[in-house]
Formats: sequence, structure tokens, C-alpha cells
Amino acid sequence: MKKTNTPLEETTELKDENGNTVSINPEPEKDSLKDDNLVDKKILKKYKVHWYHRIPYPVRALLIKYWFFGLNYFLFQMGLGSIDFFRASTTNTFAVSTLLLIFVSGFALGVFNDIFVYNILDVIEDVPGSKEPYVFFKSKKVYSLFINVFYGLVVGFLSMYLCGLLSQLVDPALESFWFREPLTAALVMFIVDGAFIGLKNLVVMIFRHFRPKETVYDD
Repeated sequence: MKKTNTPLEETTELKDENGNTVSINPEPEKDSLKDDNLVDKKILKKYKVHWYHRIPYPVRALLIKYWFFGLNYFLFQMGLGSIDFFRASTTNTFAVSTLLLIFVSGFALGVFNDIFVYNILDVIEDVPGSKEPYVFFKSKKVYSLFINVFYGLVVGFLSMYLCGLLSQLVDPALESFWFREPLTAALVMFIVDGAFIGLKNLVVMIFRHFRPKETVYDD
């Protein structure tokens, strides 16, 4: 005798061997919908939008850079500069001690950029590559540190030179604190750094514009 498969409709009742009714399309239990473990709380926390994510990335990046410029000036130009060796310098040793202090702060600025600033900008990226317009140079290679140290020395010397000129323009007697404290001195370093990075971005844009595009041939 040939067996035939008869379609089951939703109203059809099925019974097991004990005579209990079996539902074709069982409804999910209400208690299961209340289960807090449907999604791992750690995953939810991982993808949670924090308050600082609401701040546009350019604002975050520029504030971080400005803060580190101010920190650099506070630690070295003001902190290290308060040592008697730099404060009690005579006319003959003033230039040497000043250049030495600028060298130390410029060296530290390059280290800050390579180890801290650029890595922080990388971590807080919303989209990969967002940090590039705010970074002079960054690589995982060891030579990245040497390039950034040299760059920090250039920015440091130019910034301190401009701060000295601006301070004399504001107050020839050099009794004013302008451009000799972290807020305004950091602003000068911020502008000098921005000029160099802007020039770098322009060169990169021109290079990418005139670079021959790779042609993809279909088989």
C-alpha cells in the first residue's frame, strides 16, 4: 500500500503517544522574552555610544593636541626652566641655557607626539584614517620616533622664537606674561604645527592627484 503525505493545516491537532496535544507552531514562552541574557551585557557596553563620541572628531583631535602643547610648555619651559641653572644664567651663558632648554622641550615634544598624541588620535578614531590630517608622520617602525623628535625640535625652536618676538611686541619691557605661559605659548606651537601639517597634507593631496591610477583589467 502506497503511503501518501497529507498536508497539515494550522488547525490540525496532533497528539503524541500519551494522547497529549502537540502544537504545530508553538508560541514562545512569555518568560523567555524577559530573559536579560538574550544579549550579553558586555557586548552592549562595548558598542555603547559614550558622551565624548558625540563631539566631532576634529574637535577632539585638536583639543588633545593643544593640551599636549600646553603640557609640554608647562613641564619644561616653566618647570625645568625654574631650576637655578637656567634662572641664574649670566649674559654669557643666557643664550646657551636658553637653547638647551628649547632643545630639551623640543625633544620631549617629538616623543610626546610619537608615543602619546598620535596613538591617542588613532584610538579615538570614528573611521579608520580620520587622524591622518592631524598627524605629521606616524609609523610602527623605530625610525618614526627619530623623525618625530627632529620634527619636535623644529617646531619647538620656531615656536619659542615666535613667542619671544610676540612677547616683545606686546610688552617691550618683558613684564607681561603673554606668550610666556602655557595657554598662549601652546597656541603658538599649535599654529606652527598646523602650518607644517597643512603643508604636508597639501603635498600628499598633490601627489595623490597626479599619481597614475592603477588600471584593473577584467579577464
